[in-house]
Amino acid sequence: SANLNDVSDVNYFSDFGDNIDATSISLLSSTAGVYGRGKYWSATLMAETWQIASPLVIEGNEPYRRLPRLQFSAQRPFARWFEAGMSFEAVRFSHESFDSGNPAWARRYDSGNRLDVLPYIRMPFSGSSWFVTPQLGWRYTDYSSLEGIPVDNGAADSVSRSVPIASLDAGAYFERSMDWGGQDYVQTLEPRLYYLRVPYRDQSDLPLFDTGELTYSWSSLLRDNRFGGADRQADANQLALALTTRILSAADGRERLRAGVGRITYFDQPRVGLVTSLPDVSDSGSAWIATLDMAMNEWWSLGVTQQWDPDKEWTELSSVRGQLHLKQGTLVNAAYRYRRAT
Repeated sequence: SANLNDVSDVNYFSDFGDNIDATSISLLSSTAGVYGRGKYWSATLMAETWQIASPLVIEGNEPYRRLPRLQFSAQRPFARWFEAGMSFEAVRFSHESFDSGNPAWARRYDSGNRLDVLPYIRMPFSGSSWFVTPQLGWRYTDYSSLEGIPVDNGAADSVSRSVPIASLDAGAYFERSMDWGGQDYVQTLEPRLYYLRVPYRDQSDLPLFDTGELTYSWSSLLRDNRFGGADRQADANQLALALTTRILSAADGRERLRAGVGRITYFDQPRVGLVTSLPDVSDSGSAWIATLDMAMNEWWSLGVTQQWDPDKEWTELSSVRGQLHLKQGTLVNAAYRYRRAT
């Protein structure tokens, strides 16, 4: 597969774009790769480059080129209650230029290699209405051939990180029949807990090639890392509790309503940040997050999300979204979103 893009100059889209989607393009990505998948594995060998496509983006602020990137993942059961797996990534990062006078680039490298390996073993115990899955993994990340400002200032051209990751995921399913408006439905109640333990590792000397902090959302309750990318592995001693209820049509099994509420409790305050400073998180836990999605018929649906910080007693995020299906294929979407400034 290949997706190659190029423009003659940074003003191309602002000059010739005929809609806001085109004129708002700031970076162009070009990728080419070979992709494979089997019953228990998947693999990718690809290359990716970036081009600045807006005069508002300063040269040197584009993402690193990945030339090449090799990814491999596998997971396979080898006994009744055991599964083993591994994720593997090897990347060569490179960057053409940077501004040595910009403090924001103080930890930026010109180029480097990164090897990230995470083998794990899990035991998926389950019954008809419950599951318990303990998992233990070990993440090893190695950087080599680092070139750039830190190396020029006397830093090492190679560095590594090694850390165990242990988790316990457990949940149960309860259901009951109910009548609503003269129609038969099934209501479920689905409690779930997710305990995560990752010891602290000082990662301030690791580069930041492609890693950023993920936006807090419902899926964050069950993640083993609040960062996207391998350059940071968050420390954790925390327990996430979530409760979900669904209403399903007894006639066809279609989901009519889904509601959930959950929060992460920290037993130890997280210490790993993108840079040397501590992350901006509460001592006790995350914000409460509540979601509601309704599709009571084939014509309209409504979704609501709310995040509430109990320590600061304010709303972190609030959103409402709706979708209306009209005749002749007409679709109307409307949404409102509020996020508190940090």
